[in-house]
Amino acid sequence: MQERHAISWWDALIVAAAQARQCSILLTEDLQSGQVFDSVRVVDPFASPDKQPHEIVEAHYVAKGHGDA
Repeated sequence: MQERHAISWWDALIVAAAQARQCSILLTEDLQSGQVFDSVRVVDPFASPDKQPHEIVEAHYVAKGHGDA
């Protein structure tokens, strides 16, 4: 993960943990928002300061055509 995506060891560990738990999104400000690591998409929760994290997650699922989260 670290070498393939040229990210730090710590970031690779976080992304790998998200993949292991089958997460489709990862809320973090430490990686580039919109970046995709296989099936995990990075979303910066501070890019929408008017929304709570659960609202960001719900919007992601609805935008992907999954209906309600």
